[in-house]
Amino acid sequence: MNKLIFGLLTLILVFPLFIYAQPITGAKDCCVLRTKVNLGSSGVCNAMSIAAVTSSVAGQCGGIGTSICASGTGPIWATFCLIDSIQFATNWIFYILSVVVALLAIYGAFVITTAAGDPNKVTSGRQILTFALIGLALALFAKFLPSIVIFFVGR
Repeated sequence: MNKLIFGLLTLILVFPLFIYAQPITGAKDCCVLRTKVNLGSSGVCNAMSIAAVTSSVAGQCGGIGTSICASGTGPIWATFCLIDSIQFATNWIFYILSVVVALLAIYGAFVITTAAGDPNKVTSGRQILTFALIGLALALFAKFLPSIVIFFVGR
């Protein structure tokens, strides 16, 4: 049963990556950003802009009428695309884990409240709350992961 739950949870967390994957048409010279990406001194790109090597390449990628994100100075545009993908995935993970943590906290509190002095139920409720706190720590880590990646990659 635990393997089934783990498999379903993994599928739920990975499924959005398949839905929002961008089709590959030859060499990927640009990407459409889904989140706001801030690389500090390298620049900031807003959502729905196109990160590309040059503006002419961005025009070929559907950039007419949208804002062009990065200039052709080195692989900065690829870093924007990488960080955008990481932020998009970690935002989904954060939202899903936040809902799971809230439900586990409510259930754990319910188990403790309805224990009626049974030490086994109180222990079970405390374990559920402990797992909820571990889930909260994982959700917060998912939210801060893009900042960690920017720190190491964006140097």
